[in-house]
Amino acid sequence: MPLEDQCPPFLESEVSAALRTMKTGRTPGHNHITTEMLKWSERSLVPRFTGLFNQCLYSGLVPEKMADSITILLHKKGDSADLKNYRPISLLSVLYKLLTKVINQRIENILDAEQSREQAGFRKGYSTVDHLHAMNELIERSNEYQMPLFIAFIDYEKAFDTVETNSLWNVLQEQGVHVQIISLLQGIYTNAQSLIRLGETIIPIKVCRGVRQGDTISPKLFTATLEHVLRKMEWNDYGVSVNGNQLTNLRFADDVVLIAKSAQELQAMMTDLDKHSLDYGLKISDSKTKDKKSNAWLRGVIKIKDVIASAAERKWAYGWELARSTDVKWSQELMEWRPPSKRSIILPDSFRKAENMTWGKGLGCDFVKKSCLSWMRSPQGPYPFCTQEYDMRCNADRKSKVSCNLIRSASRVTADYDYNSPNLYKDEKNRAIVAYGQEQIADYCPYYRVFGEISKEATDTRCTYSGNMYYNNYSLEIFSRSARCFSLEEGIKVKKKLQRTTYNMKVGCYETSCKGNRLHIKMQSSKFYPCYHAGQFIHVEKVWILV
Repeated sequence: MPLEDQCPPFLESEVSAALRTMKTGRTPGHNHITTEMLKWSERSLVPRFTGLFNQCLYSGLVPEKMADSITILLHKKGDSADLKNYRPISLLSVLYKLLTKVINQRIENILDAEQSREQAGFRKGYSTVDHLHAMNELIERSNEYQMPLFIAFIDYEKAFDTVETNSLWNVLQEQGVHVQIISLLQGIYTNAQSLIRLGETIIPIKVCRGVRQGDTISPKLFTATLEHVLRKMEWNDYGVSVNGNQLTNLRFADDVVLIAKSAQELQAMMTDLDKHSLDYGLKISDSKTKDKKSNAWLRGVIKIKDVIASAAERKWAYGWELARSTDVKWSQELMEWRPPSKRSIILPDSFRKAENMTWGKGLGCDFVKKSCLSWMRSPQGPYPFCTQEYDMRCNADRKSKVSCNLIRSASRVTADYDYNSPNLYKDEKNRAIVAYGQEQIADYCPYYRVFGEISKEATDTRCTYSGNMYYNNYSLEIFSRSARCFSLEEGIKVKKKLQRTTYNMKVGCYETSCKGNRLHIKMQSSKFYPCYHAGQFIHVEKVWILV
Protein backbone atom coordinates (compact mmCIF):
# COMPACT_ATOMS: atom_id res chain seq x y z
CA MET A 1 0.00 0.00 0.00
CA PRO A 2 1.42 3.45 -0.92
CA LEU A 3 2.59 5.42 2.11
CA GLU A 4 0.08 8.21 1.51
CA ASP A 5 -2.79 5.69 1.62
CA GLN A 6 -1.74 4.10 4.89
CA CYS A 7 -3.74 4.57 8.04
CA PRO A 8 -2.03 7.05 10.41
CA PRO A 9 -0.29 5.21 13.26
CA PHE A 10 -1.77 5.11 16.73
CA LEU A 11 -0.31 7.79 19.01
CA GLU A 12 0.76 7.44 22.62
CA SER A 13 -1.76 10.14 23.52
CA GLU A 14 -4.55 7.99 22.04
CA VAL A 15 -3.49 4.96 24.04
CA SER A 16 -3.17 7.01 27.25
CA ALA A 17 -6.61 8.56 26.73
CA ALA A 18 -8.16 5.13 26.17
CA LEU A 19 -6.45 3.66 29.23
CA ARG A 20 -7.62 6.46 31.50
CA THR A 21 -11.26 5.90 30.52
CA MET A 22 -11.18 2.17 31.25
CA LYS A 23 -13.16 1.17 34.33
CA THR A 24 -11.46 -0.50 37.25
CA GLY A 25 -12.72 -3.23 39.54
CA ARG A 26 -13.62 -5.54 36.64
CA THR A 27 -12.92 -9.27 36.43
CA PRO A 28 -9.76 -9.85 34.33
CA GLY A 29 -9.44 -12.18 31.34
CA HIS A 30 -7.50 -15.41 30.98
CA ASN A 31 -4.10 -13.78 31.69
CA HIS A 32 -5.31 -12.33 35.04
CA ILE A 33 -3.96 -8.84 34.20
CA THR A 34 -6.21 -6.13 35.64
CA THR A 35 -6.90 -2.57 34.54
CA GLU A 36 -5.41 -1.31 37.79
CA MET A 37 -2.07 -2.90 36.90
CA LEU A 38 -1.94 -1.07 33.56
CA LYS A 39 -2.92 2.25 35.09
CA TRP A 40 -0.29 1.98 37.80
CA SER A 41 2.38 1.44 35.12
CA GLU A 42 0.96 3.81 32.50
CA ARG A 43 4.12 5.87 31.99
CA SER A 44 6.34 2.88 31.20
CA LEU A 45 3.76 0.68 29.44
CA VAL A 46 2.02 3.13 27.08
CA PRO A 47 5.02 3.51 24.69
CA ARG A 48 5.30 -0.29 24.48
CA PHE A 49 1.58 -0.74 23.94
CA THR A 50 1.61 1.94 21.23
CA GLY A 51 4.37 0.11 19.36
CA LEU A 52 2.53 -3.21 19.71
CA PHE A 53 -0.79 -1.77 18.51
CA ASN A 54 0.86 -0.21 15.45
CA GLN A 55 2.42 -3.58 14.57
CA CYS A 56 -1.07 -5.07 14.78
CA LEU A 57 -2.48 -2.23 12.64
CA TYR A 58 -0.05 -2.65 9.76
CA SER A 59 0.14 -6.46 9.85
CA GLY A 60 -3.57 -7.08 10.41
CA LEU A 61 -2.70 -9.63 13.12
CA VAL A 62 -2.75 -9.70 16.91
CA PRO A 63 -0.59 -11.82 19.22
CA GLU A 64 -1.79 -15.37 19.77
CA LYS A 65 -4.45 -15.69 22.50
CA MET A 66 -4.62 -11.90 23.00
CA ALA A 67 -8.14 -11.81 21.57
CA ASP A 68 -9.30 -15.01 23.30
CA SER A 69 -12.08 -14.76 25.85
CA ILE A 70 -13.25 -16.93 28.71
CA THR A 71 -16.99 -17.58 28.75
CA ILE A 72 -18.61 -18.58 32.02
CA LEU A 73 -22.25 -19.51 32.46
CA LEU A 74 -24.30 -17.87 35.20
CA HIS A 75 -27.56 -19.54 36.21
CA LYS A 76 -30.47 -17.08 35.96
CA LYS A 77 -33.51 -19.03 37.13
CA GLY A 78 -35.50 -22.20 36.50
CA ASP A 79 -34.25 -25.69 35.78
CA SER A 80 -30.47 -25.84 36.20
CA ALA A 81 -30.35 -28.67 33.65
CA ASP A 82 -31.78 -26.42 30.92
CA LEU A 83 -29.03 -24.50 29.08
CA LYS A 84 -31.48 -21.69 28.21
CA ASN A 85 -31.61 -20.76 31.89
CA TYR A 86 -27.95 -19.74 31.88
CA ARG A 87 -26.49 -16.38 30.91
CA PRO A 88 -23.06 -16.48 29.24
CA ILE A 89 -20.58 -13.88 30.48
CA SER A 90 -17.53 -13.23 28.31
CA LEU A 91 -14.28 -12.15 29.99
CA LEU A 92 -11.80 -10.43 27.65
CA SER A 93 -8.19 -9.59 28.39
CA VAL A 94 -7.55 -6.01 29.47
CA LEU A 95 -4.87 -5.52 26.79
CA TYR A 96 -7.32 -6.59 24.08
CA LYS A 97 -9.98 -4.22 25.42
CA LEU A 98 -7.44 -1.40 25.41
CA LEU A 99 -6.65 -2.07 21.74
CA THR A 100 -10.32 -2.09 20.67
CA LYS A 101 -10.96 1.03 22.74
CA VAL A 102 -8.21 2.81 20.78
CA ILE A 103 -9.73 1.53 17.51
CA ASN A 104 -13.17 2.67 18.65
CA GLN A 105 -11.85 6.18 19.30
CA ARG A 106 -10.57 6.26 15.71
CA ILE A 107 -13.78 5.13 14.00
CA GLU A 108 -16.42 6.49 16.38
CA ASN A 109 -16.89 9.84 14.64
CA ILE A 110 -16.81 8.20 11.20
CA LEU A 111 -19.59 5.75 12.06
CA ASP A 112 -21.64 8.35 13.95
CA ALA A 113 -21.58 10.61 10.90
CA GLU A 114 -23.09 7.75 8.89
CA GLN A 115 -25.90 7.16 11.38
CA SER A 116 -29.30 8.66 10.69
CA ARG A 117 -31.11 10.63 13.34
CA GLU A 118 -33.43 7.66 13.85
CA GLN A 119 -30.63 5.94 15.83
CA ALA A 120 -30.13 7.23 19.38
CA GLY A 121 -28.16 4.32 20.83
CA PHE A 122 -24.48 4.64 21.78
CA ARG A 123 -24.14 8.13 20.30
CA LYS A 124 -22.88 11.30 21.94
CA GLY A 125 -25.64 13.84 22.42
CA TYR A 126 -28.43 11.28 22.13
CA SER A 127 -30.43 9.45 24.78
CA THR A 128 -33.45 7.20 25.25
CA VAL A 129 -35.22 10.38 26.38
CA ASP A 130 -34.97 11.67 22.78
CA HIS A 131 -37.05 8.85 21.40
CA LEU A 132 -39.40 8.61 24.38
CA HIS A 133 -40.16 12.27 23.87
CA ALA A 134 -40.51 11.80 20.10
CA MET A 135 -42.96 8.91 20.58
CA ASN A 136 -44.90 10.88 23.16
CA GLU A 137 -45.20 13.86 20.80
CA LEU A 138 -46.18 11.62 17.89
CA ILE A 139 -48.94 9.95 19.91
CA GLU A 140 -50.21 13.30 21.19
CA ARG A 141 -50.30 14.75 17.67
CA SER A 142 -52.13 11.69 16.32
CA ASN A 143 -54.78 12.10 19.01
CA GLU A 144 -54.97 15.87 18.66
CA TYR A 145 -55.38 15.81 14.87
CA GLN A 146 -57.29 12.49 14.78
CA MET A 147 -54.70 10.79 12.59
CA PRO A 148 -54.32 6.99 12.34
CA LEU A 149 -51.09 5.73 13.88
CA PHE A 150 -49.80 2.14 13.99
CA ILE A 151 -46.56 1.19 15.71
CA ALA A 152 -44.58 -2.04 16.06
CA PHE A 153 -41.88 -2.71 18.63
CA ILE A 154 -39.25 -4.91 16.99
CA ASP A 155 -36.98 -7.13 19.04
CA TYR A 156 -34.09 -9.01 17.44
CA GLU A 157 -33.34 -12.48 18.75
CA LYS A 158 -29.84 -12.51 20.32
CA ALA A 159 -29.02 -9.51 18.13
CA PHE A 160 -25.36 -8.97 19.00
CA ASP A 161 -24.59 -12.69 18.84
CA THR A 162 -25.93 -13.30 15.34
CA VAL A 163 -24.39 -10.57 13.16
CA GLU A 164 -22.70 -12.04 10.07
CA THR A 165 -19.13 -10.78 10.37
CA ASN A 166 -18.39 -11.28 6.65
CA SER A 167 -21.14 -8.78 5.88
CA LEU A 168 -19.89 -6.49 8.64
CA TRP A 169 -16.56 -5.81 6.89
CA ASN A 170 -18.37 -4.64 3.74
CA VAL A 171 -20.58 -2.41 5.87
CA LEU A 172 -17.58 -0.74 7.53
CA GLN A 173 -15.89 -0.16 4.18
CA GLU A 174 -19.02 1.43 2.70
CA GLN A 175 -19.28 3.72 5.73
CA GLY A 176 -15.73 5.04 5.33
CA VAL A 177 -13.63 3.07 7.84
CA HIS A 178 -9.99 2.73 6.70
CA VAL A 179 -9.19 -0.61 5.08
CA GLN A 180 -6.30 -1.27 7.50
CA ILE A 181 -8.59 -0.82 10.50
CA ILE A 182 -11.00 -3.28 8.88
CA SER A 183 -8.17 -5.75 8.22
CA LEU A 184 -7.13 -5.54 11.87
CA LEU A 185 -10.69 -6.23 13.02
CA GLN A 186 -10.89 -9.13 10.56
CA GLY A 187 -7.66 -10.55 11.99
CA ILE A 188 -9.06 -10.30 15.51
CA TYR A 189 -12.36 -11.99 14.66
CA THR A 190 -10.72 -14.68 12.50
CA ASN A 191 -8.29 -15.86 15.18
CA ALA A 192 -10.37 -15.26 18.31
CA GLN A 193 -11.51 -18.21 20.39
CA SER A 194 -13.99 -18.44 23.22
CA LEU A 195 -12.86 -20.67 26.06
CA ILE A 196 -15.98 -22.16 27.64
CA ARG A 197 -15.47 -22.95 31.30
CA LEU A 198 -17.71 -25.66 32.75
CA GLY A 199 -16.54 -26.36 36.27
CA GLU A 200 -12.87 -27.30 35.96
CA THR A 201 -13.13 -28.08 32.24
CA ILE A 202 -12.22 -25.51 29.55
CA ILE A 203 -13.42 -26.11 25.99
CA PRO A 204 -12.08 -23.87 23.14
CA ILE A 205 -14.71 -22.85 20.58
CA LYS A 206 -14.11 -20.96 17.34
CA VAL A 207 -16.21 -17.79 17.10
CA CYS A 208 -17.72 -17.53 13.61
CA ARG A 209 -20.47 -14.94 13.97
CA GLY A 210 -21.67 -12.10 16.16
CA VAL A 211 -19.92 -9.13 17.69
CA ARG A 212 -18.07 -9.76 20.93
CA GLN A 213 -19.76 -9.41 24.30
CA GLY A 214 -18.11 -6.95 26.67
CA ASP A 215 -16.10 -5.29 23.90
CA THR A 216 -16.22 -1.47 23.72
CA ILE A 217 -16.38 -1.47 19.94
CA SER A 218 -19.22 -4.01 19.61
CA PRO A 219 -22.16 -1.55 19.93
CA LYS A 220 -20.69 0.61 17.14
CA LEU A 221 -20.23 -2.42 14.88
CA PHE A 222 -23.80 -3.52 15.49
CA THR A 223 -25.43 -0.12 14.93
CA ALA A 224 -23.39 0.29 11.72
CA THR A 225 -24.83 -3.03 10.49
CA LEU A 226 -28.39 -2.10 11.44
CA GLU A 227 -28.02 1.27 9.71
CA HIS A 228 -26.95 -0.56 6.56
CA VAL A 229 -30.03 -2.81 6.78
CA LEU A 230 -32.43 0.13 7.19
CA ARG A 231 -30.90 1.95 4.23
CA LYS A 232 -32.05 -0.89 2.00
CA MET A 233 -35.68 -0.29 2.92
CA GLU A 234 -37.72 1.43 0.23
CA TRP A 235 -40.13 3.16 2.57
CA ASN A 236 -40.49 6.55 0.88
CA ASP A 237 -44.29 6.29 0.96
CA TYR A 238 -44.50 4.66 4.38
CA GLY A 239 -44.59 6.15 7.86
CA VAL A 240 -45.72 9.62 8.87
CA SER A 241 -44.79 12.78 6.98
CA VAL A 242 -43.41 15.35 9.44
CA ASN A 243 -42.72 18.71 7.82
CA GLY A 244 -41.93 16.96 4.54
CA ASN A 245 -39.69 14.27 6.09
CA GLN A 246 -40.84 10.66 6.41
CA LEU A 247 -40.65 9.21 9.92
CA THR A 248 -40.73 5.43 9.50
CA ASN A 249 -38.73 4.19 12.48
CA LEU A 250 -36.90 5.09 15.66
CA ARG A 251 -33.99 3.06 17.04
CA PHE A 252 -32.04 2.67 20.23
CA ALA A 253 -29.24 0.18 19.48
CA ASP A 254 -31.06 -3.07 18.59
CA ASP A 255 -34.52 -1.89 19.69
CA VAL A 256 -36.55 -0.65 16.73
CA VAL A 257 -39.98 1.01 16.57
CA LEU A 258 -41.74 0.96 13.19
CA ILE A 259 -44.29 3.72 12.48
CA ALA A 260 -47.09 3.41 9.92
CA LYS A 261 -50.42 4.90 8.87
CA SER A 262 -52.30 1.58 8.60
CA ALA A 263 -52.13 -2.04 9.70
CA GLN A 264 -51.41 -3.16 6.12
CA GLU A 265 -48.55 -0.69 5.81
CA LEU A 266 -47.12 -1.79 9.14
CA GLN A 267 -47.25 -5.45 8.11
CA ALA A 268 -45.48 -4.67 4.84
CA MET A 269 -42.72 -2.83 6.71
CA MET A 270 -42.25 -5.70 9.16
CA THR A 271 -42.03 -8.24 6.33
CA ASP A 272 -39.54 -6.08 4.45
CA LEU A 273 -37.37 -5.53 7.52
CA ASP A 274 -37.37 -9.22 8.42
CA LYS A 275 -36.30 -10.21 4.91
CA HIS A 276 -33.33 -7.82 4.70
CA SER A 277 -32.28 -8.40 8.32
CA LEU A 278 -31.79 -12.11 7.67
CA ASP A 279 -29.17 -11.25 5.03
CA TYR A 280 -27.01 -9.92 7.88
CA GLY A 281 -27.77 -12.67 10.36
CA LEU A 282 -30.43 -10.74 12.28
CA LYS A 283 -33.68 -12.54 13.08
CA ILE A 284 -36.77 -10.80 14.44
CA SER A 285 -38.11 -12.45 17.61
CA ASP A 286 -41.77 -13.33 17.07
CA SER A 287 -42.45 -13.73 20.78
CA LYS A 288 -41.17 -10.28 21.82
CA THR A 289 -42.20 -8.15 18.84
CA LYS A 290 -45.42 -6.19 19.51
CA ASP A 291 -47.70 -4.12 17.30
CA LYS A 292 -50.18 -1.60 18.66
CA LYS A 293 -52.63 0.99 17.45
CA SER A 294 -53.45 2.77 20.71
CA ASN A 295 -51.14 4.58 23.11
CA ALA A 296 -52.60 3.12 26.32
CA TRP A 297 -50.48 0.00 26.00
CA LEU A 298 -47.36 2.06 25.27
CA ARG A 299 -47.79 4.21 28.35
CA GLY A 300 -48.30 1.08 30.43
CA VAL A 301 -45.02 -0.35 29.18
CA ILE A 302 -42.79 2.69 29.62
CA LYS A 303 -44.54 3.72 32.89
CA ILE A 304 -44.18 7.39 31.94
CA LYS A 305 -47.09 9.81 31.60
CA ASP A 306 -45.12 12.98 31.01
CA VAL A 307 -41.79 12.45 29.25
CA ILE A 308 -40.48 15.98 29.80
CA ALA A 309 -41.37 15.85 33.49
CA SER A 310 -39.67 12.48 33.73
CA ALA A 311 -36.56 13.90 32.11
CA ALA A 312 -36.53 16.72 34.61
CA GLU A 313 -36.91 14.38 37.58
CA ARG A 314 -34.39 11.78 36.45
CA LYS A 315 -31.77 13.83 34.68
CA TRP A 316 -32.57 17.51 34.44
CA ALA A 317 -29.54 18.39 32.37
CA TYR A 318 -30.92 16.27 29.57
CA GLY A 319 -34.44 17.67 29.97
CA TRP A 320 -32.81 21.05 29.37
CA GLU A 321 -31.15 19.76 26.21
CA LEU A 322 -34.58 18.80 24.87
CA ALA A 323 -35.98 22.19 25.76
CA ARG A 324 -33.26 24.23 24.08
CA SER A 325 -32.30 21.89 21.24
CA THR A 326 -31.97 23.53 17.84
CA ASP A 327 -30.73 20.47 15.95
CA VAL A 328 -32.78 18.18 13.73
CA LYS A 329 -33.60 15.41 16.17
CA TRP A 330 -37.03 13.89 15.71
CA SER A 331 -37.96 14.90 19.26
CA GLN A 332 -37.51 18.58 18.34
CA GLU A 333 -39.14 18.34 14.92
CA LEU A 334 -42.24 16.64 16.29
CA MET A 335 -42.66 19.37 18.90
CA GLU A 336 -42.96 21.94 16.10
CA TRP A 337 -45.04 19.78 13.76
CA ARG A 338 -48.57 20.76 12.74
CA PRO A 339 -50.01 18.35 10.13
CA PRO A 340 -51.32 20.26 7.09
CA SER A 341 -55.04 20.11 6.27
CA LYS A 342 -55.74 18.74 9.74
CA ARG A 343 -57.80 20.59 12.31
CA SER A 344 -56.87 20.40 15.96
CA ILE A 345 -59.61 19.36 18.36
CA ILE A 346 -57.94 21.62 20.94
CA LEU A 347 -58.81 25.30 20.84
CA PRO A 348 -55.88 27.45 19.64
CA ASP A 349 -56.37 29.80 22.60
CA SER A 350 -55.20 27.08 24.96
CA PHE A 351 -51.68 27.43 23.58
CA ARG A 352 -51.60 31.08 24.61
CA LYS A 353 -51.86 30.21 28.28
CA ALA A 354 -48.39 28.73 28.54
CA GLU A 355 -46.89 31.85 30.09
CA ASN A 356 -49.54 31.86 32.81
CA MET A 357 -48.58 28.43 34.10
CA THR A 358 -47.24 28.35 37.64
CA TRP A 359 -44.54 25.75 37.03
CA GLY A 360 -40.95 26.91 37.29
CA LYS A 361 -41.94 29.20 40.18
CA GLY A 362 -44.13 31.40 38.05
CA LEU A 363 -41.65 31.81 35.22
CA GLY A 364 -43.77 29.95 32.67
CA CYS A 365 -41.97 29.15 29.43
CA ASP A 366 -38.96 31.25 30.46
CA PHE A 367 -38.22 28.56 33.01
CA VAL A 368 -37.08 26.00 30.41
CA LYS A 369 -34.98 28.43 28.40
CA LYS A 370 -32.15 28.03 30.90
CA SER A 371 -30.79 24.92 32.53
CA CYS A 372 -31.38 24.23 36.19
CA LEU A 373 -27.69 24.73 36.90
CA SER A 374 -27.74 28.07 35.07
CA TRP A 375 -30.58 29.28 37.27
CA MET A 376 -28.79 28.14 40.41
CA ARG A 377 -25.57 29.90 39.41
CA SER A 378 -27.28 33.06 38.22
CA PRO A 379 -25.75 36.16 39.87
CA GLN A 380 -28.97 38.12 39.55
CA GLY A 381 -32.68 37.51 40.13
CA PRO A 382 -35.38 36.45 39.90
CA TYR A 383 -34.35 33.12 41.33
CA PRO A 384 -36.43 29.95 41.03
CA PHE A 385 -33.72 27.79 42.57
CA CYS A 386 -31.20 27.90 45.37
CA THR A 387 -28.03 26.06 46.27
CA GLN A 388 -27.56 26.62 49.99
CA GLU A 389 -29.62 25.94 53.06
CA TYR A 390 -31.62 28.96 54.18
CA ASP A 391 -30.25 31.07 51.37
CA MET A 392 -32.58 34.09 51.11
CA ARG A 393 -33.58 35.69 47.83
CA CYS A 394 -36.59 37.20 46.10
CA ASN A 395 -39.16 35.14 44.26
CA ALA A 396 -40.04 35.65 40.59
CA ASP A 397 -42.60 38.45 41.08
CA ARG A 398 -40.63 40.04 43.96
CA LYS A 399 -43.66 39.99 46.22
CA SER A 400 -42.02 37.70 48.76
CA LYS A 401 -38.74 36.93 50.40
CA VAL A 402 -38.15 33.25 49.95
CA SER A 403 -36.00 30.69 51.69
CA CYS A 404 -34.41 27.64 50.19
CA ASN A 405 -36.45 24.47 50.38
CA LEU A 406 -33.31 22.46 50.98
CA ILE A 407 -33.36 20.69 54.33
CA ARG A 408 -30.34 18.87 55.72
CA SER A 409 -31.02 15.24 56.59
CA ALA A 410 -29.20 13.40 59.36
CA SER A 411 -29.49 10.13 57.46
CA ARG A 412 -29.48 9.01 53.85
CA VAL A 413 -32.71 9.60 51.91
CA THR A 414 -33.82 7.79 48.77
CA ALA A 415 -32.58 9.03 45.41
CA ASP A 416 -36.12 10.13 44.46
CA TYR A 417 -36.12 12.76 47.22
CA ASP A 418 -32.43 13.57 47.59
CA TYR A 419 -31.90 17.04 46.15
CA ASN A 420 -28.18 16.59 46.40
CA SER A 421 -27.79 13.32 44.50
CA PRO A 422 -25.29 14.99 42.09
CA ASN A 423 -23.39 16.16 45.22
CA LEU A 424 -23.40 19.78 44.05
CA TYR A 425 -23.81 21.18 47.54
CA LYS A 426 -21.04 20.90 50.12
CA ASP A 427 -20.82 21.76 53.80
CA GLU A 428 -18.07 23.75 55.45
CA LYS A 429 -15.86 20.63 55.47
CA ASN A 430 -16.44 20.03 51.75
CA ARG A 431 -18.66 17.04 52.41
CA ALA A 432 -21.75 16.38 50.32
CA ILE A 433 -24.92 17.49 52.07
CA VAL A 434 -27.69 14.92 52.32
CA ALA A 435 -30.70 17.09 51.68
CA TYR A 436 -34.36 16.77 50.82
CA GLY A 437 -37.43 18.88 50.24
CA GLN A 438 -41.13 18.64 50.84
CA GLU A 439 -42.35 15.37 49.37
CA GLN A 440 -45.02 16.95 47.20
CA ILE A 441 -42.46 19.18 45.46
CA ALA A 442 -39.38 16.97 45.60
CA ASP A 443 -37.24 17.04 42.49
CA TYR A 444 -33.58 17.41 41.62
CA CYS A 445 -33.63 21.20 41.57
CA PRO A 446 -34.35 22.74 44.98
CA TYR A 447 -36.28 25.98 44.89
CA TYR A 448 -37.38 28.71 47.26
CA ARG A 449 -40.65 28.85 49.12
CA VAL A 450 -42.52 31.57 51.01
CA PHE A 451 -41.93 30.75 54.66
CA GLY A 452 -40.47 32.07 57.89
CA GLU A 453 -36.88 33.08 57.30
CA ILE A 454 -34.97 30.86 59.72
CA SER A 455 -37.38 30.53 62.59
CA LYS A 456 -40.57 28.58 61.96
CA GLU A 457 -42.31 30.95 64.36
CA ALA A 458 -42.27 33.74 61.79
CA THR A 459 -45.65 34.48 60.19
CA ASP A 460 -44.39 34.32 56.63
CA THR A 461 -42.17 36.29 54.28
CA ARG A 462 -44.66 38.07 52.05
CA CYS A 463 -43.60 41.65 51.42
CA THR A 464 -47.19 42.53 50.52
CA TYR A 465 -48.66 41.35 53.86
CA SER A 466 -48.79 44.27 56.27
CA GLY A 467 -49.22 41.87 59.19
CA ASN A 468 -45.53 41.05 58.84
CA MET A 469 -44.58 44.63 59.66
CA TYR A 470 -42.45 45.10 62.73
CA TYR A 471 -40.63 48.31 63.52
CA ASN A 472 -37.03 48.78 64.48
CA ASN A 473 -35.85 45.80 62.44
CA TYR A 474 -32.21 46.01 61.44
CA SER A 475 -32.99 45.61 57.73
CA LEU A 476 -35.22 48.71 57.86
CA GLU A 477 -37.93 46.75 56.05
CA ILE A 478 -41.45 47.86 55.19
CA PHE A 479 -44.30 45.39 54.61
CA SER A 480 -47.31 46.72 52.69
CA ARG A 481 -49.38 46.07 49.57
CA SER A 482 -46.96 48.19 47.53
CA ALA A 483 -43.79 46.69 49.03
CA ARG A 484 -41.50 44.54 46.91
CA CYS A 485 -38.44 42.38 47.53
CA PHE A 486 -34.94 43.71 46.72
CA SER A 487 -31.46 42.26 46.97
CA LEU A 488 -29.05 43.64 49.56
CA GLU A 489 -25.59 43.65 48.08
CA GLU A 490 -23.95 44.78 51.32
CA GLY A 491 -24.81 44.17 54.93
CA ILE A 492 -26.50 46.87 56.95
CA LYS A 493 -24.09 48.33 59.49
CA VAL A 494 -25.66 49.10 62.84
CA LYS A 495 -24.01 51.27 65.50
CA LYS A 496 -25.24 50.73 69.05
CA LYS A 497 -23.35 52.92 71.49
CA LEU A 498 -19.69 52.00 70.89
CA GLN A 499 -20.40 48.69 69.19
CA ARG A 500 -20.68 48.28 65.42
CA THR A 501 -22.44 45.22 63.97
CA THR A 502 -23.13 44.27 60.36
CA TYR A 503 -26.34 42.42 59.49
CA ASN A 504 -26.74 40.91 56.03
CA MET A 505 -30.13 39.34 55.42
CA LYS A 506 -29.43 38.97 51.64
CA VAL A 507 -32.83 40.49 50.73
CA GLY A 508 -35.38 42.85 52.18
CA CYS A 509 -38.90 44.19 51.64
CA TYR A 510 -39.21 47.89 50.88
CA GLU A 511 -41.92 50.36 49.90
CA THR A 512 -42.22 51.12 46.18
CA SER A 513 -43.89 53.90 44.25
CA CYS A 514 -44.13 54.59 40.52
CA LYS A 515 -44.01 58.28 39.64
CA GLY A 516 -43.19 59.78 36.28
CA ASN A 517 -42.58 56.34 34.75
CA ARG A 518 -39.85 55.78 37.31
CA LEU A 519 -39.61 53.42 40.27
CA HIS A 520 -38.94 54.88 43.73
CA ILE A 521 -37.89 52.84 46.77
CA LYS A 522 -38.26 53.72 50.46
CA MET A 523 -36.86 52.14 53.63
CA GLN A 524 -37.98 52.77 57.20
CA SER A 525 -37.31 56.35 58.27
CA SER A 526 -35.87 57.22 54.86
CA LYS A 527 -36.98 59.23 51.88
CA PHE A 528 -37.97 57.71 48.51
CA TYR A 529 -34.93 56.98 46.34
CA PRO A 530 -35.40 57.04 42.54
CA CYS A 531 -34.28 54.17 40.28
CA TYR A 532 -32.96 55.23 36.89
CA HIS A 533 -32.11 51.83 35.36
CA ALA A 534 -32.30 48.09 36.01
CA GLY A 535 -29.57 46.75 38.26
CA GLN A 536 -28.91 50.12 39.88
CA PHE A 537 -27.36 50.20 43.37
CA ILE A 538 -28.91 52.51 45.96
CA HIS A 539 -26.73 53.58 48.87
CA VAL A 540 -28.57 54.60 52.03
CA GLU A 541 -26.66 56.19 54.91
CA LYS A 542 -27.46 57.49 58.38
CA VAL A 543 -30.99 56.30 58.94
CA TRP A 544 -31.78 56.69 62.62
CA ILE A 545 -34.22 54.39 64.37
CA LEU A 546 -35.04 53.84 68.02
CA VAL A 547 -33.92 50.51 69.50
